[in-house]
Amino acid sequence: CAKLLAAAVQGAPHAAEQVASAGSDLRLLLRAIERHSTTTKEVAEIGCSLICHLCSLTPYQPCFDPIPPRTKAHRDAQKRIAAEGAIDLITGILGTSVREVKQLHDKIQGMEAVLIKEAQIHKENALAPAVVGKKREDNLRTDLKQKQAQIHKE
Repeated sequence: CAKLLAAAVQGAPHAAEQVASAGSDLRLLLRAIERHSTTTKEVAEIGCSLICHLCSLTPYQPCFDPIPPRTKAHRDAQKRIAAEGAIDLITGILGTSVREVKQLHDKIQGMEAVLIKEAQIHKENALAPAVVGKKREDNLRTDLKQKQAQIHKE
């Protein structure tokens, strides 16, 4: 529902006016987004998108014409959204997202530190003098000769 509304009000001042009008259930929609955004990241993203589209500038073509002014519908939507507490909703969603990113960042830094230590150990082992030993076949021949010598002594 919120995804459809976000697409409908994107760059459409008349649709934004209908959604943010005094008779609409914008408060209920915002509360539903708030309730479901804690469990579903997609709902949080779509809710932020809807709020941004309700408050955004109208589209314009990049040319030498000046940017069209905000329409009354967008100004009214901004006032209504601010009054309904949507700004707190967005900052709460963004705060949660930042905390999750920080946790993932800390986890990845820990993994990176472990991998760097392992790489340094491998590098030190590669630079260390190599111990030259006999081939396995030579060891087997020596063992065989020793066993044969023991048998002959008995």
